[in-house]
Amino acid sequence: MDRRVIFGLIPLVISSYACAEVADSYVKLSVGGNRIEADKLKFHNPNGVGLTSNATSGGYILLNNVSGDDGGRSISLKWGYPFSDSNIRLEMGYTKRGEVSFTGTAAFGGRDFLQEINVKSDSLMLFGYYDFLKSEASSFYVGLGVGAAFNKAKGYQGRNLGGLGYFPGKESTNLAWGAALGYSAKISDNISFDVEYNYIDLGEANTGTTDASFAALGMNPNERLESDLFSQEVTVGIRILY
Repeated sequence: MDRRVIFGLIPLVISSYACAEVADSYVKLSVGGNRIEADKLKFHNPNGVGLTSNATSGGYILLNNVSGDDGGRSISLKWGYPFSDSNIRLEMGYTKRGEVSFTGTAAFGGRDFLQEINVKSDSLMLFGYYDFLKSEASSFYVGLGVGAAFNKAKGYQGRNLGGLGYFPGKESTNLAWGAALGYSAKISDNISFDVEYNYIDLGEANTGTTDASFAALGMNPNERLESDLFSQEVTVGIRILY
């Protein structure tokens, strides 16, 4: 999926805003920590499957000693639209996340070569929230969202053995979706403090693919690292009505 998914979301927000009576709009700044996991971390190396002692599947080498999760930080800026006389609101926001790293090993000639993929994922998402157990001072809320994840991936090979191998960098835009659970406490008439948990599926993050020129680094053509990303995030934020 390319970046056109972004422009598909914007009319949805505008039309929803125009067709319903909106109370006070708000802006929200959130910071927090996340744990991003790389599900199905894979090493595509069709020329190397006959040379490794790892298990293989098709053109893939199944990595050993996989470290498939890493923690980081995130910051997000969001704009929200609560509907009058309703517990429903829409929120669109952009989230930046720090770079995380995942590793595994592939054995060749009795030596374990470390395969490392470094990933950075930002996202633009539209969430719909439902507030419940509301009082004058606080409320809980749940939400579902969809949007786009902008993933950047690069990789290295054999650095544990002094190797200079690397995988080309690659950027991709993926469909993202998520769910949220949160608690909001009123500080004043127009300021609230939010604590929120999010589960976000960020789609695929793959490195570029090597070609024949990488032979000088001891790598085969058509090598790349592949991963499917999802993030669990806990954030705190300030919501300001205007």
